[in-house]
Amino acid sequence: MLVAVVVAVVLAVRHDGSPSAGPSPGPSVPTSTGSGPTTGVSSGGTTGPVVSWADFASFSGLLGTRDGDTVHALKDASCKLIGPASGDPAGLVDQVSCTFPAVPVEMFVDRFASARAVRTYVDTLTTKRSYTEGGWTQSGTTRGLEYVSPASAPGVDITTTMCARPTYLVQLLVRDKSKLDRKSLEDKYWVAALDAVGIVAPCGG
Repeated sequence: MLVAVVVAVVLAVRHDGSPSAGPSPGPSVPTSTGSGPTTGVSSGGTTGPVVSWADFASFSGLLGTRDGDTVHALKDASCKLIGPASGDPAGLVDQVSCTFPAVPVEMFVDRFASARAVRTYVDTLTTKRSYTEGGWTQSGTTRGLEYVSPASAPGVDITTTMCARPTYLVQLLVRDKSKLDRKSLEDKYWVAALDAVGIVAPCGG
């Protein structure tokens, strides 16, 4: 589920520490051309466009409903809504960037201008960064695609799309996999993120 987020959810884009695959420190979509996960989409400056939590209302169970809403966010995450910045993936509109207390996990939910912009971005993960692509399911039904960074990368990045929310990506990122391996990220955070997003409509109509 994390990430359209969920999962598209699923569950990568700018991150001044946000996704480069799912922004860089900022969004969960990475912007780097290297093989490792990026930090997400970068945050916008004070002169950037106005951003609204209303655009992430369908992810309230994952992110909360406002900056710093640790009561409602997944595993007490502290999240912040960020506007676009230079170097972000093409079509990235804004992103919510989250960190978790005492663990090296970052989470991003990125919103793009169109489903086509999402597809263009995730295509770079497989063609330029050696990510693997596969479907993710709920109740035996495919709900979106999952992109996972290669084993050779220094960190672990799981970026997901959701057929029901085609303009969003959900990304989970660990920059140093010696601190948290892929299986732990999937078992403790990815599955929980999809559950927090809730059941989303299946793919293919």
